[in-house]
Amino acid sequence: MPEINLKLHKNSYPIIIGSKILTGFAKALKQRLFLGNRLVIVTNPTLRRLNWFNPLCKRLSRAGYKVGVVSVPPEATHRREPDLEKFKSNQMAMYLYGEFLKNRLDRTSTVIAVGGGTTGDLASFAASTYMRGINLIHIPTTLLAQVDSSIGGKTAINLPQGKNLVGTFYQPRMVYIDIDVLKSLPRREIRCGFAEIVKYGVIKDGSFFNYLEENIEVIQDIIKSKN
Repeated sequence: MPEINLKLHKNSYPIIIGSKILTGFAKALKQRLFLGNRLVIVTNPTLRRLNWFNPLCKRLSRAGYKVGVVSVPPEATHRREPDLEKFKSNQMAMYLYGEFLKNRLDRTSTVIAVGGGTTGDLASFAASTYMRGINLIHIPTTLLAQVDSSIGGKTAINLPQGKNLVGTFYQPRMVYIDIDVLKSLPRREIRCGFAEIVKYGVIKDGSFFNYLEENIEVIQDIIKSKN
């Protein structure tokens, strides 16, 4: 199972990557990190309905964690307004703080952000500011989040005047990437992720960009296979 250790002195953390590895997440958490036993998973209503989500929660419970799940936005609100970016707001951050208190999170507790960049930004911002910062773990579920927003510690919420105007830099304790969760993504989301990957090659790594060019047909086939 590939692993990248992001070395940031005292804030270093592992980025674990693999296929069908969500089944081992609870074990990895127990073996690698010494955390308190209270967790809150912040996700969106769509992901809660996928077939891997409930088993993930059950494995964490069996590992001895007290697990809470918070949907952002709440299910009823999401049905009325499906655009998650609109909920990356101060009001939703306050909602998360309230849910953290209901689940009795303290300074040893952990927020697990399960979702794409919008969910990750909001959950990370709330974790970084609740009790002056508690443990944070990312399980990114979009290609863009896996290659960009879950790594590097950027958190943010929007203001009416503009996007990402309030935020922090707050590193997670772990990023856990299961590429199999990408199977449910629509074509547009896959294209967005690959665009970011190409950008990295253009900006930083010529050999990587050449590799992408040499495998462009494979990439196109992946994109075309999506709905």
